[in-house]
Parts: sequence; C-alpha cells; structure tokens
Amino acid sequence: MHSEKSPFFTIKATQRGISRTVIGILFAMFEFVIFILSPLIGKYLSTLGYRKVFFVGVILSGVSTMIIGVLNYIPDKNVFIVSCFVVRFLEAVGSAACLTSVYAIVARAFPKKIPSVMGVIEMCNGLGLMIGPALGSGLYQIGGFGLPFYTTGAMLILTGIFCFFAIPKPTDKEDNSSMSVFILLKNPSIMITGLMILIAASGIGFLEPTLAIQLKELDLSTAEAGGFFVLLPFVYALSSPLWGYINEKKDCGRCMMNIALIFAFLSFLMFGPTPLIPFIKSEGHSKDGMAVYGIVAGFESASFSLGAFIGPLLGGIMVDNLKFPTASTIYAFMFLIVALIGGIKALVDKIKSKKQSQCILTNLTHIDISDRTDIITSVVDNNNKVVTDISDRTDIIQSAVDNDITVVSDISDRTNIIKSAVDNNNTMVTDLCDRTNKLTSAVDNDNKSVTDISDSTDIITGVVDNDNTSVKIQR
Repeated sequence: MHSEKSPFFTIKATQRGISRTVIGILFAMFEFVIFILSPLIGKYLSTLGYRKVFFVGVILSGVSTMIIGVLNYIPDKNVFIVSCFVVRFLEAVGSAACLTSVYAIVARAFPKKIPSVMGVIEMCNGLGLMIGPALGSGLYQIGGFGLPFYTTGAMLILTGIFCFFAIPKPTDKEDNSSMSVFILLKNPSIMITGLMILIAASGIGFLEPTLAIQLKELDLSTAEAGGFFVLLPFVYALSSPLWGYINEKKDCGRCMMNIALIFAFLSFLMFGPTPLIPFIKSEGHSKDGMAVYGIVAGFESASFSLGAFIGPLLGGIMVDNLKFPTASTIYAFMFLIVALIGGIKALVDKIKSKKQSQCILTNLTHIDISDRTDIITSVVDNNNKVVTDISDRTDIIQSAVDNDITVVSDISDRTNIIKSAVDNNNTMVTDLCDRTNKLTSAVDNDNKSVTDISDSTDIITGVVDNDNTSVKIQR
C-alpha cells in the first residue's frame, strides 16, 4: 500500500530541490516509527483487541495517504518537507498497527499451518508491491501527483471497513502483561533470524530512494521505470507460497534463509555493477539491458521495519557520496556477512544437538517396567491398537525400538528402559519406579494431564521427549 509512490515521488521531490539524503530520511523515518511501535503494539495487542487495532491502523493509513496527495500544492520547499514528515509519521503509526495485527491474527487462526499461510500472506504482500509502482505510475501520468494517493487511500479505507466486519470476534481474552519482546532478544537463534530479516528489508529499502533516479539516467519514462519496480515483487509473490510449503514440510527455514542471502549477495554485486569485477561492464545506459503471536508479530515487524529504515537512509547517503555501483557492492557484502553468521550459528546448534543426544544415550539408567504402574507410551500391537495391558507377555509391541533401532517384541525383559520423560522441572526422568515422579507431558486416555503415576490404573498414551518425538523404549 506504500509502494505506489516509489517511481515518481523521489523524482518529484528532486525537482523541488530536495537532496537524495533528505528523501532517504523521509522513507527511512516511516520504517523507524514502525520499528519503535511494533513491539509495543504486539505486547498489548490482545488487550486492545485484534480487530480494533487493525481497523484503526488501516483507516489512519488510508487518511494519511490521501493527505499526501494535497501536499504538492504547498509552494514553499521547507514547509513541504516538514508536512511530508508529519503525514508520513501518521501513516507509519497506522501501518504499525495494521501490519502487527495482521500477522498475529493469521498466526492465531492457523497455528499448525503458519509457514504455508505466511507464504500466502507474503504472496499477497508481493502482489501489492508489484501492482503498487505500476498503478502509481499509471495514475500519476493520468491525473498527476495527487491521483495515486487519493485512489490508494480510498481503497485502504474501504478495505479496513470490510475486514472489520469479516474478521471474527475473539472468543477468549488473553493477558499479555507477563510477556515481553526481551524474552525473544535473549535467544541467539531468534536474534540472528531478526538480523536476517533486517538485512533483507534493508536491501529492499536501499533501492527505494536510489533506483528510480538511477533508472532516470537511462532516459526511461515513469511507466517504464515502474516496470523495474514490478520485477522483484513479482518473483517474490510467485515463490513465497512454495517456500512456505517447503519450510512446513522439511523444517529447513534457516537453511533457506542462508541460501537466499547468498543469492542476494550475488544479485547486488551485479546490480551496480560492482567495480570489483571489471569485466562486468555497464550497458552504456541502454534500455535493453496471542500473547506469543502478538509479541512475535511485533518482533518480526520491528526487525523488518528497522531494516527498511536503515536501507533508504544509508542508500541515500551512500549513493550521494559513493555512487550507485559502489554502494550496491557494499550492500552485497553485508548480505554475505549475515549469511555467514547464520550458517555458523546453524552449524554450532547442530553440533550441540548431536552431543546432547549422545550424552543422553550414554547416561541412561536401566529400570524395571514389569510393574503395571510403569508408563509405556505410544505402543501399539500388531493390529495397530494401543496396548493398555502389558501383563501378558505375549503382547507384541510394534513401535518400541532399542538403541539399534530394532523393533522390541518382548517387553518382559527387566532391562528395558524408557528413554525420555521429563518432570515438572524439565529434568530427565530416568527412574519411573519412584512413585513421586511427576510427568508433565503425559496424558491419560481421557486426554488429561497425568500428575501422579502412583495409581496403577492410569494408562499413559502419549509421552514425548524434548524433541517432541515419541518416547522410545530400548533394551
């Protein structure tokens, strides 16, 4: 909803004697406000109400967008600049409320399909980024500076009214008072993910105040320049659902992000083109060449907006002082550095996980499960039915495996052990004979948590280990 101004607003501002640096600050300030407000909105999102926050945000964004259309009638350059900053601030407040609530609503509605659904959301985002510049350029040529802003502002207001009645009211009310974004900041993996989002958004923002003027030097019309702004979001929209589906099925999000950053590194080297590779020459300017959901949504929005804030700001300053090829080369290496950081962190986590698994296998204690009160979880007989009585030694247990990943067909052996149950302190339980052990993740046949395993009639059907996998039994 904000991309429609990119191809022509920058050119219009430079015609009024405004430097690229000031234009970059104007674009960056919008994202900086979102960066500051998103965590706060995310923290109190469920308290304020998802629907209300979304509605107020969309309406404020729509009204602010329409106001930008009349700013061109201000004759004084300084008053024009100040007015742009004020209106963009209000627009940013509305956008922070809208974007944060959208991500939280989607995550809350589809908790088990978040990667796929987010892929669809990002596809819609890409379509908006793709249509925006072309639509803005076309409306600009038809009706001048104001028409693109009047049109998109009205569309935002109508969309907000429709969505307010379409989004269902929440059935419960959550309390976010104990949640904080600082909980996320303590996790190195989340911080690196935020850094990846930041640098990706920064790369996109880098092009906002610089690419339009760079294309202007190619003697392109406003509509043709808008076509270049369409290409990136077109590929973005086309591929987002695919990446979301792959991540949901393979759980390889970190690997995908690292690969994407490598591609971004190579792309920005070619974009300038970089002066480091002399045989890549320019074409001579030729045309042919809930509680948690709200907090996480706020953190993601803040990371993206911080990157989008840094991108235009640095982009305007760097291109003013270093020219476009050198500036794009610097950004290329920023992508590479973040990719290396993410790759190293993923490798370290994998090594730690492997060592912890080996340590657990080494320190397992043999226990006696002949007593009916001991817990056998997720075991089925040959008819694929849950075994609830293990006193009969003729029962054949199908899904229990030993350390050699061999099916255990006789559980009468006293050396059989349960590998991974945790107590209320999240500590590994290696002796289930002690009646005082309390299992937190075990449920009985009524799907209720079992807190006392001394009752011999309790039949446990689902204990999981720390990796959220079925508890395995070994000899």
